[in-house]
Amino acid sequence: MRLRTCSIAAVLLVGMLVFPATAASAHSPLFPTGNDRLATAYTVNDPAKSWAIYSWLDEGGGVQYYRLELQQGQRISLSLLTAQNPQDGGFLPSLVLFGPSLGRNDSVPSFLDRPYGYDAWVISGQAPSEGTYEPFSATGYYQVASLVTNASQEATFYVAVFNHYTGGSYGLAVGDQEGYGPEEIVYLPYNLVRVYQWDEQDLPAILAPMAIVIAIGGILYIRSANGQKLIPSPARAFTALSALGFLGWSAMLVAEMVIASGKGPLGLDVGITLLFIILGVLLAWVDLKLVRRRDRILARGHRLLLVLVAIVGVALWSGFYIGPIAALLASVLPPYSPRSKRS
Repeated sequence: MRLRTCSIAAVLLVGMLVFPATAASAHSPLFPTGNDRLATAYTVNDPAKSWAIYSWLDEGGGVQYYRLELQQGQRISLSLLTAQNPQDGGFLPSLVLFGPSLGRNDSVPSFLDRPYGYDAWVISGQAPSEGTYEPFSATGYYQVASLVTNASQEATFYVAVFNHYTGGSYGLAVGDQEGYGPEEIVYLPYNLVRVYQWDEQDLPAILAPMAIVIAIGGILYIRSANGQKLIPSPARAFTALSALGFLGWSAMLVAEMVIASGKGPLGLDVGITLLFIILGVLLAWVDLKLVRRRDRILARGHRLLLVLVAIVGVALWSGFYIGPIAALLASVLPPYSPRSKRS
């Protein structure tokens, strides 16, 4: 298999080594609904884990509630974020922590449901001078409030996010022990698109970079295959689609990084985003090395290589499902078309 095996193995190895570091350094996204009353507060399971909750307050203001089951002495870490600059749009939410023996008892707006006998700790939102870049999702946000304390006793605590008059997109970061489970990794590409929608971007605009890459790449693949007289096969076509999926996802990350740069300085952590972009391009390069072979592809080693590409793609949440699934399908499809076999 003349595919510069050492180089390809190095690409896959780097991808597998990067995954544990990224999985331990990013927030797990949540998208709760129906939690506009204390009785229907959204329960944040394992509140010590780092969660990023994405939600909206309707126009005219309102409140949403979250429930935390905490042990005595357990750390409570909360950060309130907005998608758009509060200095421009006017949406500046606040948060309040309800719990026993908080050491302070602030007054709260009358439209909030207050648990009986609980203290209240109100953190009013403050407009920051500039936004913050989040490298794992390539998004920007504005932090308007934060609170860190410890639970005085084992009890149920509540968090409310509210605004008097206006609505908008907000995020609530809960906990600080970061890491992803297998199910969260599988859903992450889909959830990242939902995060971009939370950032008030239209779905067609979000997917446009990938659609353009796949459309142009598909045309170039057909022309190249005809011009070089490559042996037609389902395996080759799906391998090419896998490459375009990884390239399209990298193009999406580039576009989101440019959008986020308008909210504040990117800083050195933009290197994390660039690493994801480069690794997506390298996975596409591995696919393209197989596509460009003039003989029929999918010897045993080729099949194994495509399976590894799919695994690394999922681990790095790259390719928006198209890349990994197409690579996996290519690993089991016939290495030639019926017509070429008869020929």
